[in-house]
Amino acid sequence: MKVVVAKHVYARIGSPSTKEQFAYYREPGEALSIVSIIQGTMIDGNSIWYHCEDDGFFYWSGGFEFTQNVLEQPTNFEHKEDRWYIYQSAANELLSKFRYIPGFAGLAAGYKTLGEQITENISLILYVNSKTEIQNPQVPKFVNYRGFKLITDVQILGKVELLRDDPDSELPYLMGGSIACVKDGKQVASGTRSLIVKKGNKTYLLASYHVACANLFEISIKKFIENGAEIIFPSLKYYYTEIIKSKVIEGEFGTNIDYALIETDIIKFANYIPNKYFTGFYHLSDLKKLVDGTRLFKYGVTTKFSSGSVITAYPVNDITVDDDLNIMMSGLIECDLPSENGDSGGPVIDEDGKIIGFIVASTKVGANPKRTYILPVGHLLHSYHIEPYL
Repeated sequence: MKVVVAKHVYARIGSPSTKEQFAYYREPGEALSIVSIIQGTMIDGNSIWYHCEDDGFFYWSGGFEFTQNVLEQPTNFEHKEDRWYIYQSAANELLSKFRYIPGFAGLAAGYKTLGEQITENISLILYVNSKTEIQNPQVPKFVNYRGFKLITDVQILGKVELLRDDPDSELPYLMGGSIACVKDGKQVASGTRSLIVKKGNKTYLLASYHVACANLFEISIKKFIENGAEIIFPSLKYYYTEIIKSKVIEGEFGTNIDYALIETDIIKFANYIPNKYFTGFYHLSDLKKLVDGTRLFKYGVTTKFSSGSVITAYPVNDITVDDDLNIMMSGLIECDLPSENGDSGGPVIDEDGKIIGFIVASTKVGANPKRTYILPVGHLLHSYHIEPYL
């Protein structure tokens, strides 16, 4: 199989790892012959490497153009976990390719279904909103991902109630939908609904302080004070929907905290994301179970439903999250979940549906590697006696 270099890429000696020494680097436009595709160090959500026939060295596949050739299916990997990583990498990297398909609701690695039965075959799952889009001809049966022939499947994600036109219906607003901070009729910032939480005998909607109290955050006020701003559902960019209004009750931003509690009395919420129910949550003492490579799932307003892995287990400290305001955070979890502006507050869960935390920051657009940072919900329980309402 021939591949063409798209950007400068190192020739690693001995194994597919960034820890190995490199002999030299390849220039864009060079063509290489590949003898095998293997699992290696994950960079920017992609753990696929090429073993070059010409020189015997190893190259990260992210440095190459997408090839039209297919070398093999990922069944030659002995461990299912390795095959999971390949499909996860594809789900992260191919998101933009499927985003414009009618009814698109998310992309993830999962198990293929036959009728009502779930098989043991790992596949690249395209989530759609309704049965009418299940047989979409724009979805190929196989996808060529960096030389791998990957199986695809189309599954219904569930009803999308986040942007409905009838706010008075019995359908609840789910988590992962949009919120916005509005001051004097102008939208200051928008983000994602995190969780329904309880404090004392009251329940609230949880969101990021830097979104829900953006007008305060931008002038370096880090603890909520009554300021006349409103919270709306959905955000103003979805102008064709009915707008529901609420307000922040309390909130704070600090080294290891970024939360706002929003009044929920007039709004019917459901404490789950589309097709994924919350089954529990991680206390701070549980975070030691999150080893590098632990699979994660999230839902954000911008990038929808997607999966990824823990890159650096808790805690990650001294991360600069705002250069302009010189703000740093600590006690975060680093992962490779796709995220963009608007995903702040997006809930993150493990394979069993246990809530780990919510998205607060990510590396800038174009950064290599791309990283997303999660604030554990355990901080809220430990410091503020706030916990998920399950």
